[in-house]
Amino acid sequence: MTNTYEFKNLTTNDQKDYLKALKKLGVDATPESYVFYDELSEKEVEIYEESSEFGGKEVVAIGDTLLIF
Repeated sequence: MTNTYEFKNLTTNDQKDYLKALKKLGVDATPESYVFYDELSEKEVEIYEESSEFGGKEVVAIGDTLLIF
């Protein structure tokens, strides 16, 4: 499984940018973690594209970053 990164470890500005983009999509929750789409294995891409989930958790894509809740 691809490594995920903790959302809280992003810079404050990056966090604000992602949260602002999420709010525009109607999502008020703060992500737990994130992963970059281009780091996913083929199988992980298939699972994500079929279910919008990563590791059994809900995912919202902002650009090529998948934010995991």
